[in-house]
Formats: sequence, C-alpha cells, structure tokens
Amino acid sequence: MTSLWLYVVLGAILKIPKRASGITYNEKAVANSSFACRSGFYHEDSKEVTIKLLLYRTSLNINCHLYDISKDDNKENRRKNLLLYTSAGLAPSIMIFNSTFSKVFYFKMTLGEGLETWSIDIPREMITFNTDVAPVEQWFVQFTMHHGLDMFTSDGTLLDHIREPVLQWEDYFGDEIDIINLIPFVRNTKGTKSPCASDVAILGLILDGKINGIFLGVTKFGFMRRNTKWYNMTANICATLNDDCADLSLMNVILTNTHLIILSSLGLFISQDLCDPATEQIKFTRSDFCGFEMDDYLKAKIWYNIQCLANKEDYEVDYISLSFNKDKTLSQESTCFYSNDPFTKWYSCLPQRAKGEKLVSRRVVSFLVDAQQNTGIAVLSQQKDVLVWVNKLTDHRLHAQHKFPAYRFPERDFVPFGMFFHPNSHFLYVYGNQVWLSTDGGNTFILLIKLDNETVTETDACVYNQAIVFVTDKGNIFYTKAGLFRYARLTTVNQDFFSMYFDHLGILYQLSMNATSADRMAVPVMDVNTLLQADDLGFDGVLSPQYITEQQMVFYSHEPLNPGVAATKSRFYNLHVDKALVYGPGGSGMITKIFTHGNPPGFLSSVLVDILERYPTESSTISPCILNTLTILERAQGTNAYRLQLSTTAYPVFHMPLMMIAVGRPSLLDVSTENHWDNTDSYIMEIMVHSKFFEQGKTSLAVIVTQASLVCDVTTIILTLKNSCSYLKTMHYVLHVPVSASDWLSGEDQTKHNVSAVSHLLKNLPVNYRPPSALGISVPLTENFYNADPSKPRMRDYFRRSKTSGRYKQCANKRNRSECGCTDNMKLSFSVAFSDCKEKVLRMKFPVSKLPLSFTVQDESGSTNLSTPYYITVIEVNNRTNWEISGSDVTSSVIKMREYLAHKLNTTLYNPDGLTISIHGSELFHFRVSTVPAVSFCNLFDEFQIYVDDAPLAFPGQYLVISISMISIGATIFVGFVIQMYEIQLGNVLQRKLLRRNKVSSKSTLSSASTASEESSKKSQQ
Repeated sequence: MTSLWLYVVLGAILKIPKRASGITYNEKAVANSSFACRSGFYHEDSKEVTIKLLLYRTSLNINCHLYDISKDDNKENRRKNLLLYTSAGLAPSIMIFNSTFSKVFYFKMTLGEGLETWSIDIPREMITFNTDVAPVEQWFVQFTMHHGLDMFTSDGTLLDHIREPVLQWEDYFGDEIDIINLIPFVRNTKGTKSPCASDVAILGLILDGKINGIFLGVTKFGFMRRNTKWYNMTANICATLNDDCADLSLMNVILTNTHLIILSSLGLFISQDLCDPATEQIKFTRSDFCGFEMDDYLKAKIWYNIQCLANKEDYEVDYISLSFNKDKTLSQESTCFYSNDPFTKWYSCLPQRAKGEKLVSRRVVSFLVDAQQNTGIAVLSQQKDVLVWVNKLTDHRLHAQHKFPAYRFPERDFVPFGMFFHPNSHFLYVYGNQVWLSTDGGNTFILLIKLDNETVTETDACVYNQAIVFVTDKGNIFYTKAGLFRYARLTTVNQDFFSMYFDHLGILYQLSMNATSADRMAVPVMDVNTLLQADDLGFDGVLSPQYITEQQMVFYSHEPLNPGVAATKSRFYNLHVDKALVYGPGGSGMITKIFTHGNPPGFLSSVLVDILERYPTESSTISPCILNTLTILERAQGTNAYRLQLSTTAYPVFHMPLMMIAVGRPSLLDVSTENHWDNTDSYIMEIMVHSKFFEQGKTSLAVIVTQASLVCDVTTIILTLKNSCSYLKTMHYVLHVPVSASDWLSGEDQTKHNVSAVSHLLKNLPVNYRPPSALGISVPLTENFYNADPSKPRMRDYFRRSKTSGRYKQCANKRNRSECGCTDNMKLSFSVAFSDCKEKVLRMKFPVSKLPLSFTVQDESGSTNLSTPYYITVIEVNNRTNWEISGSDVTSSVIKMREYLAHKLNTTLYNPDGLTISIHGSELFHFRVSTVPAVSFCNLFDEFQIYVDDAPLAFPGQYLVISISMISIGATIFVGFVIQMYEIQLGNVLQRKLLRRNKVSSKSTLSSASTASEESSKKSQQ
C-alpha cells in the first residue's frame, strides 16, 4: 500500500579543452577491431553494419569472431585473434537488455583444433519463459571482450521470432513474388514498422495506376540484408470485396501491435488479430464509411500514435484515425474518424461546435489520441487559421468540452500536413511547411523549422537514440533529436521517390528501388555524424558585432548589398541554433538564440553567441594584445584604488542548468528535482517521483540535455513510468481445508475406501454440467459449462431457454474433450474463464451457514491477509441468488465508500475483516471476489466454488411432502379411533365383503356357461 517512489540520479560531466570551454558528452573510444556474430548459422558477410540475432523456440546459439576493419577477414586472422585473447584469459561477453530485462552471459574459453570463433549456447528460459504470440520488446545486445573492460564494444539486436505477431504470418500473407516487373510502375513507397521491434518492417508499393494491386515487402533484419520478401496481397483484399477490386491500389500501410492496416483506393482494411494462430491466408475486414467514394480515399490519410504495448495493461489500447481533409457533405457523418483496437466501432473526431459558434468551414488535417493524457488532439484548418483542439476521452469517446483553449498558430502562412508523437514519449510534432513542437500535449507549441517553398511530407523516428528525420517534397532531409529545439539539414536526395527508415539501433537507411539487387531494393546507410559535421550553413553577408559581456556577443545580419542576392539567403534561421559561428581570421562562438526584426533598418536578423574563442578586431599577428584580457580586481580595503590584471584569454564555465525534464502526464505523479554541481564539475540532477493517488495510468519522463549537440549519441533519456499493479501481486482465496494438487487432479472415485481423506471433500462434476437457475434445478440458464465434452449430450437440456443458452470456451468448435487442450493449470484454476476444464469442486453438506471467508494478497515481498482498506465486492457468476454475506464489520469508512462508489458498483461493498457466507441453495455456487477501485493500483480478484450436497427438496416440494405425510398419519389415527370407539370388528367386515364378492362372481360364471351351451346346440342343429 506504499506509494511508488522513484529516485533517479543523472550526471553530465564537463570537460574543458585547452582553448575553449564547452560540454563533452558520449565520449567513445574509436577501435579498429569489432565483433561479427551470428545466431544459429555462420554468415559470410561479417562486416555488416550491425549485429542482428534471432531467438527461436530452442536455445540461442551464437558464434563470434574478432576482425580488424583494416585487414582481411579470413580464417587465419580469426584463428590468430582467438588464440591471442584466449591465451590471455579473455573471452567475449554478451549483455542482453531492454527496458525491463538485463543480463550478462559469457562465452566459452576454448582452444580446440580448427576453431576460429567463440561460441555460447543460452537456453531460451534464461532470457524469457513466454512462448505465446504477443507484442514483445526487441532486445539490444552488446558484445565486449570480457564484461567491464569495454574492449571492442559491438552493438546489435535480438528479436524473438516466435512471439513477434506479424512474423507468424510470413507464409500466409499471399503469394511470394519477384517485383522486378513492377518497378517501372512504382511512383512512391510507404513504410511502417513494428511498434516494439523496429527491425521488423513493411514497405508498401504505391503504383501509378497502370498496374493495380497491393504489394508489400516484409523484413525482419531492418532491410540490412538483401532478403526482403515481397507478397502480392491483392487476392486477400479482393476476397473482402467479393472479387470486385478494379482500380485497387495502395495508399498507406500501418502496422499496429496486433493488426495490419491497409488504406487503399477502395477503402480501409483491417487485418484479423495477428496474435491469432496462423493456419490459413490472412483475412481482412473493410471498414465502411458512408458517403465516401474512391476519389476521397485517394486523398485520405491515416494516423497512428506509435506505442509499444508489450506487458500491456488494461488501460493501454491502440488507436488509429482516418482523415479525408475535405468539407463534410449532407450524406457524410463526419470527415474524420477514429477507432480503438479491434477497430470495429468508429467515432467522429471532428470537434463539436460550441453553442453560438459560426458555421465556418473547417477540416481535420490530422488526429491523434494522446495515450498518456487520454485525450484526442486534432489539427484543424479553419479558413485562414490553423488550430489545435484537445478534448478528453472517456470510454473511447470524445468530450464536447476542450481540455485546453484552442491553440492558434501565430504564423499565418503555416500550411499543416500532419502530426506525430515521438514513439513512447510525449513530444508532439505538427509539420507542414513549418515544424512545431509541443511538450505539454498540444497546449502550447514552439517553432522548430520554417521552410521556404517546400513541405515536410514524411517523418521517421527512433526509440533508441531519439533521432527524428523530416523529409520534404524537394528531397531535403532535416535531422533533430526528441525534445531539442535545434535541427540540421543532413543532405538532399535527388530521386523521384524514396523513404527514410531508422532500424532498432537508430541506423538511418534510405530505401528505394533497384532492379539489380536480390530483393529489388537499394538500401544505402546515411552516415549521420559525417553529414552533420560537414553541414556548412555559412552565407555571404555583412555581420555587425556587439559585445554584451566578455562571454556573449550579438551579431546583426545586414540585408545584401548586392541586388542580385536574395534577402532570404543572407539571414539567420532556427537552423543556425547551436551551430558554431566561425570567423576566418580567428574566433568562434556557439549560436544560442535567433531574433528576427525590422529595426534597425536594413538588419533582418540577429543571433546571440556564447564566445568559445574571442573574435579579434585585428589579427593576432598584427595585435598580439587581443589574446589577452584585462580584469578589474576588487579594491583593497581602506583605499579607493583598483587593481588591473592582464591575463591570457580564459572564460570560466558558467554553472548553468544543463538538463531539464518533461513529464507527459503531470497529474499522475509528483515529480520534483534537485540540481547541483559537485566539486569535480559534474552536473547532478536528482529526480524524486511518487504517486499521488491509486490511479492507474502511464507517463513518460524525458530528461533532456539542453546543450547537447546533435552529434551526441544520447541527448534525451526517456523513461516510461506506470501506475499499475505489480505482475507478481495476486489475491487468493484460502480454503478451509488444504487440498493438494494431486487430489484435485486425481481421477479416482471418491466413493472408494482407499482414496485420501481430503478427496471425500471434493465433488466430481457431471459431464457438461451447468448450475441451477432461479427457475429450478432442471432449468439451467447460465452460459458457463463445467467439465465440458462436446461429444456428449448437454445435461438437463429440456427447455427452450436451456437449449439456447450455454457457450463453450476451451471446447468451442472442438469435437471432443481431448481436443479442448485442458492443461493441469486450467483444471486447478477456479476462474470462470476455464470452467470447461473444471472437473472437481469443493463439496459441503447442507446447510452452509456462516462459512468464514479468508483471502491473502501475495507479492514479491511475501503474503499478507486481505484486510482494510482493500474493500471488496462479492458476486455469483452464474446469477444465483440464494446466498448471503454476513459478519462484515460495517464501519463509517465502509458506509462512506458505499455512498461514494454507489454509481460505479452494481453490488454491495464489504469489509473483508470477519466476512462470512451462508448458502441456502443446492449444487454448485461460483463466487467472484474483487477489490474496489481507488484502494490499490491492482484490480485484485479471485474466484472460488462450493458444491452443496444433501440439500432438502426445493420449495414447495418439501412442504408438500410434509403436509401429505401429516394428513395421512392423521387420517390413519382417526380411522383407528373410530374403529376402537364403535367396536367394529374390522376382520369380520372384510371377510363378509370378500365372501359376497365371491358369490357374485360364481353366479356370473354359471350364467355365462349356460349361454355358451345354448349357442352351441343351435349351431349343431343347423
């Protein structure tokens, strides 16, 4: 019940070069040697960009060798390196880690005959126990020559092949094809990647209309190897359209955690759940939007807030939205729609008009759901204005009331194109011919990029190094890091079409078509660091300097004196922020701020510069004094004299804050920070986090190194904090007698004498058993079967309502019980979800009166009894009513909680202390006990079952039997009394009646015989 506390210490180390003061981050040693590693098999191309491993159902087998990038990678050199380091007692180590797991494994130190590689075999259970198909976070791997030495560090990734949802459908996407004949008709490409594993990516081909169809390429190595598989998925889509798929072409493709979304010229198609078993071709369903035609879909855009839902909580869900960017007509409900997984119900994302608001044209350019603040964010184009509206979401529906006042972009020439959240963070970017950044969920924005005559049309981001690229319609590629207010132009790509793609390690690739490669793709790597350092943004123009202090200057840029030079080419832009302003004769400084203005006349812009090396008015050879500085020292006590000191140029480092934090959902957690510099000139930030309430939710905590260069590997650290239940915290019902698992699973007959004593307390349920209903034992109405077997008749299936109710779970669509897949854990479980497999339940004799109920809560710290403030509710899952709860300690707190939660709970709230239950019915009762919300991060619950035996007849049967018996006994006594009173000889009366009956019978017999004789004589005479 303690609140969550998180204590984080982050440090930035200042290093002062000889001639300039500045901050150095992410220093790395440059080595000529590196590891080449493969899982399962050896690959000849050892000098790949990075290491990519796959984990299958068996163990992870890795072979590694060391190679020198300046030498040939042959067997002789590999063997030489193996002998050199192994003889020195060194062998490689591998660290496998992601956001929730980290472990180091060590390679074997062997010198066998002919060996040239180190090897290691890691059982799968040492990394993960799970084998079910579900979104799972891809691991990072780091190889070093012995852990801790940081020698020959090589990075890579590890992908769980058997769990990644989309990879289960590799053989069921459609016909695998060679796209060489399609390349001349490709006019663009659209890429998407798995939210949890960026190396798993899909590239879709957008054709020019001469050829129709849906063609997708799938990779699990991040396009690093030329083995991308191409599929023709046209038939899969046409099956949804009843083969009426003329003019079918791809517009966009999105891969969510569990679905593949295809936007085509003929509509929006949603795949089946990718976590389903892959046994046949993947199926799609078409989402219908009334009033929209093919021309509308050709211009539509689909939006998705990328978030990895590994270890998914109940409150986490995927959303997608579809915007048509047009005015709504009378036949259309809206021009923007959104939906949540499984994407079957669609809602309008067009914000409602306020009362009295003018009816003006407005279009939703883009719509996203903020997964952290649970809001819907819409970018609208309204006449000449561009607005951002933020509305709360409740039960997946938008509120009419705004969370923030509408934000109006101040730049009237801003034309928006789209919007995206940086993955797993709360940095929101709105882009078009400008790029704006919001860190508070759309309440405020800061201008990041302003472009001239070009528009950002494509983006991609990396969760590893927080890098972001913006691609314009003119082929320019701009680069930034999440949360930083600076950017750089990497390069210009002179191709008709291409796509930019970050793999899981943050390596940037340029994707395009190439008919000569094996997979028909060209995938060159962009060396970001080299492009950043080679970026020269200098321009010819007049600069006017002005000293502010000895450490800061302002430079004013004057309009061009040459009429042939455009004014826009001789001014400062935000692109220049954090760039070095270098003066030829000497001197340099770091640009920190940009100003645009009209005064003084002729000066278009100015920059504030932190001086790194003093700018001279003369060269140092002509005037050596410019290398010195004159300092005024404090005056001596008792005098008015000041001392002057001449020294060489040196600027002390000003201890300014070097880091800031951005919290995605401030209302969820209390976050406080303390910053200080220590004696070693290290900047320390201490972050204290604790939860405010027992409210479930998640938030990102981004630590931004504000002065970091874009060249740095790490400029922003993003942590994801969740208010949720521990995975190990559970609630358990305590049986009044201990029963072992062997007794539950034993198939022995309890009537035998050689079974255990405890087994007599268990009841074997009949096959296809269902508990009674309020209408009687013979009229079961519940949907739950127990001990199900589809091959046998349903028990008590007499009436129509009984025949139409009841649904199998594990045994659904199965022929017999053996196919239901019931495991021992399912048979032992009390959960209604596994009722098909339940064979035995606890037996008690009628009446069950005030049976004590006891529960425990178990977590990683141990087990404790369930007590206040864990208030609980009790329900019977089969809707039986002849039971009652008593013994609950009704305190004032319980009364207040009942009143507070009355509108949320449909049942009574109880105090778990001293709780008892009484059962007045017969046969099976199945109870579910749950804790109420707001008393814990956990929605704790457990279930238990009681079978009541030897119960009396149900009302009114028992009373009828008793009444008839009493009447019979009374009548017998009365008759006996009359006989005794009147001295009636009962034996004589019975004897006379019997004799009289015998005489009558004799006369009848003689009469019949006489008649028969007369008839016989008549016949003989004839």
